[in-house]
Amino acid sequence: MEYKQMKLDAEAARLEAYRRERILKSDRHSERNSKRVLSSKISRSQNAFMKLLKTEGHVSIPKFYDEAMASPE
Repeated sequence: MEYKQMKLDAEAARLEAYRRERILKSDRHSERNSKRVLSSKISRSQNAFMKLLKTEGHVSIPKFYDEAMASPE
């Protein structure tokens, strides 16, 4: 009887460790996904802001950019 109880306790401990590991993995995935979403939102906001500045005429193009665009390369 004692052996069966030890075996059941070991199985319960193994399942608990597995469950905790899965929770940690899902937390890491959630954190990574939320960082991706935030990065994507920032990028879209920045693009929208640059479009607004271009339509309003507030964006200046550096001189070296014009020279680079005029070169045949």
